[in-house]
This record gives sequence, structure tokens and C-alpha cells, in this order.
Amino acid sequence: MPFINSRLLKKILHATEIPPAHLEILTKWRDSILNRQIYSQNETSLDSHFIQSILINILDYKDFGEDRTLWKNKPIASGNVDIALGHFTDGQDKIIAPFELKGAKTRDLDAIMAGRHKSPVQQAWEYAMDATGAQWVLVSNYVELRLYAVGYGRRVYETWDLSRLTEPLEYARLQLLLNAKQLLSGATADILRQSEQTEKEITNQLYADYTKLREKLLKTLAKDNPSISASELIHLTQKILDRILFIAFAEDKGLLPNRILAKVCETQNIFNPQPIWHSFIGLFRAIHEGHEKLAIPAYNGGLFQTDCLLDELTVNDELCQDFKALGEYDFASEVSVTVLGHIFEQSITDIEVLQKAVRGEHATEKVSKRKQDGIFYTPAYITRFIVEQAVGGWLAERKAELGFNELPILTEQDYESIRLNSGRVEYNKKIEKHIEVWKRYKTILSQIKVLDPACGSGAFLSEVFDYLYQEGQTINERLTTLHGGQAHLFRWDTHILANNLYGVDINNESVEITKLSLWLKTANKQEKLTYLDNNIKCGNSLIDDVTVAGHHAFSWHIKFAEIMQAGGFDVVVGNPPYIPIESIPETTKQYLKIKFPYLERKFDLSTVFTIKGLSLLNQNGYLSYISSVTWQTGENYNAFRKNLLTQYGLLVLVNLPFDVFPDAYVDTGIYLFSKNISSSYKVFCFNKQEKISHLDLINYQLVETTLLASTNYKIILNIKNYYLLNKIKTNQNYVKLGSITQSTQGLSKSCYDLSPVKTANNNIPFLESGIINRYKLIITQMSYTHLDNNSSLFQYYNNIEKILIRRIISRQNRLLVSYVNQQIIFKKDVNPFILKNTNFYTKYLLCILASKLISYLYLNSSSIAVKDDFRQTTLAELREIPIIQIPLSQQSIFVEYADMMLIKVEQLHQTVSKTILLINTEFRLAKISKSLENWYTLDFTDFLTELTKANVKLSLAQKSDWMDYFNQQKQQALILKQEIEQTDKAIDQLVYALYGLTTEEIQLVEDSFNF
Repeated sequence: MPFINSRLLKKILHATEIPPAHLEILTKWRDSILNRQIYSQNETSLDSHFIQSILINILDYKDFGEDRTLWKNKPIASGNVDIALGHFTDGQDKIIAPFELKGAKTRDLDAIMAGRHKSPVQQAWEYAMDATGAQWVLVSNYVELRLYAVGYGRRVYETWDLSRLTEPLEYARLQLLLNAKQLLSGATADILRQSEQTEKEITNQLYADYTKLREKLLKTLAKDNPSISASELIHLTQKILDRILFIAFAEDKGLLPNRILAKVCETQNIFNPQPIWHSFIGLFRAIHEGHEKLAIPAYNGGLFQTDCLLDELTVNDELCQDFKALGEYDFASEVSVTVLGHIFEQSITDIEVLQKAVRGEHATEKVSKRKQDGIFYTPAYITRFIVEQAVGGWLAERKAELGFNELPILTEQDYESIRLNSGRVEYNKKIEKHIEVWKRYKTILSQIKVLDPACGSGAFLSEVFDYLYQEGQTINERLTTLHGGQAHLFRWDTHILANNLYGVDINNESVEITKLSLWLKTANKQEKLTYLDNNIKCGNSLIDDVTVAGHHAFSWHIKFAEIMQAGGFDVVVGNPPYIPIESIPETTKQYLKIKFPYLERKFDLSTVFTIKGLSLLNQNGYLSYISSVTWQTGENYNAFRKNLLTQYGLLVLVNLPFDVFPDAYVDTGIYLFSKNISSSYKVFCFNKQEKISHLDLINYQLVETTLLASTNYKIILNIKNYYLLNKIKTNQNYVKLGSITQSTQGLSKSCYDLSPVKTANNNIPFLESGIINRYKLIITQMSYTHLDNNSSLFQYYNNIEKILIRRIISRQNRLLVSYVNQQIIFKKDVNPFILKNTNFYTKYLLCILASKLISYLYLNSSSIAVKDDFRQTTLAELREIPIIQIPLSQQSIFVEYADMMLIKVEQLHQTVSKTILLINTEFRLAKISKSLENWYTLDFTDFLTELTKANVKLSLAQKSDWMDYFNQQKQQALILKQEIEQTDKAIDQLVYALYGLTTEEIQLVEDSFNF
């Protein structure tokens, strides 16, 4: 499937006369293919000729000189790629496109090469993974040439038949996309971006028209059909739109007569006028039952099944005329099924908003479904990645079992052994072996069962369909080749729909839209629509108890009896709803806790879907989801993790950056599990701030599964961090922070009566507001209360030494740790720690806890600490922080540094606060801006600019006075800041030495704070 939108290609591609020199080269190349001479040459005997003729002479690449753009046998990682295209000057090598060449005898670029365990396409992509900055991937066997775009996967590519490059349009397309000036300058990438923009514009316009039509349809139906409930009208409105959209699609695809929508509106019987709606009802019936005179086959399938309520609707002619608007889009070339997928996904949200309005419930904009039912639009690159990992991984395992990797290499002589004799195809033993294995693989593919238990609009099932269909076509092509060109075709599209894809969703609208999206992929003239009611069902995937789920109760062993009796599904994929425990009804919550005993105090529905999905797999099954990362390290998931990681096999885990879902505040990751226990897994973590558009070139770390037991089954995301933490924990002087301190969460303000002044002797100061900086607590407002009813908590708030750790983690990735020794009560966003072991100084712990090392260790062992929206600590995890015990005499140096930090931080605070107070006193500002709060980081010009923004105007004399004062105070503040940084650095070095870090480990920690 090409990645350039056909609408855009038609606009920018123009057939031009092929230069005579180019035409001569391309004609000779074409002839060598057609006379089959090229098949007698091996890869290496042709590579230089291909490079010179096609890449250099035709496409203008250069293999020498200062502007070199081509490098043959370029070293990449531990191998050599056949050709590297890019910029190679003065030792500055930038590979834009690795290019893998195979001989013409390699007829199928997607087939696993004997003895290599990979296909030519896979080999080329592996080079791209090792070539930092690669944007494209090229593969050719001298007969076919493919261009892949990094970020678009391996099933989408531009392809050229080299025997057709003498055709002006094909030649023009080759030059447009592959000429050196185009590919290496970014022009080809610009065309790809234009293609994406074109599709986005089509999506937005179609969605706008679609939404406008739905709103008008619903409003008019409500007015003209007052006896029908609003909720039922929403359902009927969506059904009408689904039918109209199918018709618009089908007439452009040749499945229905051209302009049938328009003709229904235009055809009138002047002698016996009827409402246009009646004609539409007739069209619906014709599509369902077939109409020989109109050349409409019986599509059936359920979409157009007679619905008496819909047929009896009053729908005025003006509204029917509006249906034509959808028919004006070009569904044959402009509106892809992907575009329709976006429309369908948004429709689920829109319908829920409408239903809420009917129920009189408040809906914030158009996100209710996304927030309450956890439905988010899954970006295409993620859907593709999950399907490739799960379905592709499962199939790769089956291929290995069949012996694909041990198949004999086929030569041209082997292919020449294939001949037709008296109506029978004959071949040698090597060909026979290949045919046998491919036929067995065909059987496996035809029987695979893939499930999405929360299918939404069907995005994952559509992606699975595409994957299986392409794999099926590969089988057809391979068997045809192995039978000497005798067509060996199997009808995969309808077979896949009827036998391989399964989905469940709690929303009926989702179920119907999923069916529609799959029908649009496979509808074929002269054939009924595949009956999908046995495959795509409505229900609650997690609950089979009618008393809890009502009519949504869903029994897998009844609804999918045959599959479950055979052992279960082969593959489960999806984006299960993320619904936190607070939003789950109490009866549902209690049911789930009984049904799934590994759920603890807190959980979300995505983890329940993981347990359920794995239970639905057969013995060799694979499951891949994208979901919240909280389960990976959270204390509330200890039992869940232990069960998951000891009973199943974690194979792949990829933690994604922020903002993968623009409207979802959930940190997400992708994971792949096998029903069978695995000895290792592959892991990769993106930088949380990274912007990504693909998952094609991931350099994984390999982690041994046995290591997880030593981390309380917390997922190890970086093997270096694991070894560092394990090294510390094996230190004979290691203790946990929780073993030498007592700690608690601060108090909830709402539970106490507060007074602005002290009214009794038992009153204790309560911190209303303040700032917990590193080392220093800045108090800005106090109230008073008492702890008479909670005397056991008094120890945490008395006037003794305490370490405070703020619940929220700074955006600089640091734990915010402070020291106080006064009597004061803290709110629940502050956790106080007091020593209970006399072998430690509080200020020694202060230095350790405020160090870079501890922040690094903590953030790399807690998923909740690196969330996007609410990065926080938990008491349970804080108590696990590793502390090294040393004699009190050796702790003294830390105490001295802690005192220095406390003094310097206080001095800086006083210096900064004094100037802020002066600004306030002098100018009576309603609010001090962030920039003015940090005035010492500005130069004087910027300082004046900030005052001007606050409507402060200074005379020349005032500016002169302020400049002298500003520069004097700024110098003092910067000196203090520098002294603090130097002291901080000295403490970090002491901590590194104390914990025994090597130079490499220190660099690992330091690098993590360089952002």
C-alpha cells in the first residue's frame, strides 16, 4: 500500500519526456528482466552495474568527491549495508537511507531467507535501526524497488516495477521521490507531510459535514417524530448515517450504481408523488435483499436489515436532499478507510455527549466518553506496532515451528524444475518442501483467532485485518510462484472477517461502528456482506453476573463457546479503558476484587483487562495492550505483578512519552505478553518529553526475567539502573529509610478547625501555605489548631528535628527534601520523617535524601514519580530508599555541609525576599510575576521590562537609583547561588563515594539531569 495520498500525487505528478540517455539505460534494464537474463546473475555481480546505471546515472547520486551521497558497503554497527544514501563529507557521515540489495533470484522480498531467519525487508530495517537519523529504507532485487518511510511501518511503501520505468508516469514518480535532490534534501519528506496534511484536511472537512448532518438530522427527527424518545432517536440517527456513509462509499467503489444517492433524491413519480424518504427505504431494502433491475446484489449482513421503527420515521425531503453531501466525496481515492476510522472514533464520543444531554447530565465539551469510558483515539503508529508485535510475533513463532528457518535455498535451477505436465505441476524436492511448509502456514493463518475485548470503533481489528490480509496475499503469491505461475489464490478478505477477527464492547454504538468499518474494508460486488453478529458482540468483557452488569453481562464460554472449548484465542490486542478505582461503581468494584484476587487496594480497569485478556488466551497465545504504566512499579500492584510475571511471559515493554494521547492525562506503555513463561524481555523507555511519530527504530535492552524477583517484581526499565540499585542493596551497610525512621502523611486540612491566631496553650502552628525548597522550608502563612484527638501524631509535629519530603516531585526530577526543627503541622502534601535510630544524624540523612543520586534512584524505580500530570512520591516507596550506615564520626562532614546549605539557602531567601518586599512597598503591585520573583536571574533591562508590564513607570533618576540597588543585590544573590551550587556539588560527590559509584555510574546519574 503506498504512503503518498493519490489525490496529492495526481496534483503534483506530471508525465514528462524521458531523457534519451535515461531511456536507453532503462530500456536495457527492462529487456534484461523480460528476457529473464537478470535472473541468471547473482546479487554481487549486478550491484555495481545497478549503482552506476540506476542510482548514479538516473537518480544523480555521487559515490565520490566532497558532495558524496552514496557509499557502497557502508559499515553500520556490526555489519555492512549494501548501499548507504546520505551525506558523506569530511568524516561527517549522515545516513538518510540504508539500501539492501538482493539478487533477482530472491523473488519475494518479504519471505524469510533460508539460514538467515529474516527477510530482505527485515534486514534493511535492522540497518535503519542502527543508523541514527535514518528516515527511509530501500530494498530491491533488481526487478522490484521499494521505498519505506520510517514511521509508517513495513506494510506501507512505494514500489516500482523496474521493467516499467520506461513509462513516463512511472519514471516521473521515481524522480519525484527517489532522485538524490529530492530524497536527501527533505523534498520527499515534504511530499509525505503534504500527503498527511491532505488526509487531515479531508478528515476534518468530512467530519464537519458528517457532524453537521447528524445535528440537523437529530433535530429535525425530534421535531417531526415527537412520539419517539430522544434516546431512541439518537440510535436511529446513527443508523441512518451509517447506512448513508456505506452507500456513499459503495457507489464510489463500484459496489452500487454510480450516483445512487443523488438519483434517489432526484427520481420522482409526478403522477403519484411520494416522500424521498420512502425511496431511501426502498434503496435500503434493495441493498439488503438485492435488486436485479438496478444491478444491486443482496449485501445483507445486518446493516440494512429491516427496522420497522426506522422505516416508519417521518423524514422530510429537505433532510433527504442533504444526504447527497456525503456522496460528493471521492471515497475511491481521496477518503481512505483510515480517514473513516477517525470519523468513527470521534462519533463514539459525540454520541455519548448527545445521550448525556438527553439524560440531563452535564458533559464537558466532547470528552465525556474519553474520560468516563476510557476511550482514546489510538494513533495509527501505535495500533500498527501492537499488531505487528502481537499478531506478527505469534505468526513468527508458528513459522519457526514449521521450519521456515531451515528451508533450503532455492536457485534459478530449482525454479526451472517447475513445469506443467499433462495438467499437473511437477517440481523437485526443494520446491516440494517449500510448498509443503507454505501450505501448512496457510492453514495456520486461516485459523488464527484475534480478539479485541474493548474494540471501540474497531481500529485494532481493522489493523489486524490489514496485517492478515497482506500475509495471506504473500502466501497466495508465494504458492503461485512455487507452482510455476499457476494461480493459487485463496479469498482472504471475507475469510478473515468471518473466521479470524473478534471483538466485544460495552457500547452498542461501538459494536455497530466496528462492523461498519470492517464491512467497508471487504465489501465486494455480487457478494453479501459478511455476517458479523457472531464475531463482534456487545457486552461487558469483565463481568458475567447479571446482578452486577445487567443486560451487559457477558459469558465468554457461552458467547464464544467454540473458541473457548478449543482453548481460547491466539492473540488479544487493544487499548483497554483506563478507569481509576474511584470512578468504578461499588458493586462492580467488589465483584472484580472477588473475581480477580490479585487486585489490591487501588487498581484501574486496564489491569483487570490484562488479567482477563490473558485468561482468554490459549496455551501459545500472545497479548499486547497499550495502557497505564502505573502497574509496573506501584505498591498497590505487588500481587498483580507477581502473578503476572511468574505465570506469564513478558516479551516486550515500551514506555511512551507524554502526550501520545492529546486529551488523555495517562502515562502509557505498550507491553507484549505470552501465555508461556519467558526467560527475558526487551525494554525501551522514551524520554518523557520526546515527540514521536513512529515506533519503527527502537533499540531495546534485554533484561533477564529472573532479575525481577529481587525488585519485588517491579519492572526493570534500565538494566544499568538495576545493577546500580542491586549493587547498593548488597552493600553490607545498607538499610532502608523506613527501618531507621518513623513517617506519616501530612494531615488533611478539612479535618481540623483552624484559627488565624493562637487561642489556647495546646494550639500548634498549622502550615497553611509555604514552599518546600531543597533543604529549606519557606513559610508564607500559618494558622493554629490542636491534636487532642490525635495525640499519637504529635511526635511528627513537635519541635524536634524532622526531614520533610514533599509529595510532588519537581520538574527538575528532584525529590524536594527540607529540614525543620520547630513545632508545626503539615498538610497532606508533605511527609514528615523523624529518626528512631540513634546511630544516625538527621542532617546526615538530609544530605543523602537531597542528593542527585537518591532522586535518580527513586525516579528510576517508580512509574508514578515520572507521570505527566501529577508526579508524586508515595510513603511506601520513600521508605524503601537505600541508606548507607556509617559511624557518627564519619557523618559529621555531612552535617557540616548541611548546616552550610541551610545557612546559605536562608541568606539567599532573605536577599531575594527583601527586594521583592521593596518592590511591593514601593509600587503596590497587585501581583508579583514569576520573573520578578526571580529578579536576580534577569538583567536590569529585563527587570525594567517586567516593571513596565506591571504598569510601573520610572523616571530617569529612579531608574538610576534602582540600577545601582539592583546590580548590588543581584551580585550578592548570585554569589550565594554559586556557593549553594558548589556546596550541593560537594555533597553529591560525597554521596557518590559513600555509595561506591564508579566513574561510569556517576556519569549515568549526572547525564539524567542534563536537560
